[in-house]
Amino acid sequence: MPIKCGGAPQKIMYLSEETWRKNGIRDKCDIQYWSSAGNMFPNCLKYADKLDEIRKQRKIPVNYFHVLKKVDKNSRKAHFTNTKTNEDVVVDYDFLHLVPPQTAPEFILNSGL
Repeated sequence: MPIKCGGAPQKIMYLSEETWRKNGIRDKCDIQYWSSAGNMFPNCLKYADKLDEIRKQRKIPVNYFHVLKKVDKNSRKAHFTNTKTNEDVVVDYDFLHLVPPQTAPEFILNSGL
């Protein structure tokens, strides 16, 4: 999962969950975490394990190894592909927060650093 900040995909999720909980509507909100990675914080198990505990406490289901392929804004459907099974999954949504794949600039990738 090439992103610049491992926490970026989760920040809005946790802030939204807290806001909805404090406003008494959390039980009406189906929050889900979808990621192409295999844990909550790629490349750092110390953080991944702690974030997984928090996610479980807040009752947020996780869907690892899913790559977003398409968003149909008119029908409010997000289309994912499971990278382990190659299965396509379509999910309805009301609010969708995306963090696009990101990598370092080409000159850094080719620098051998």
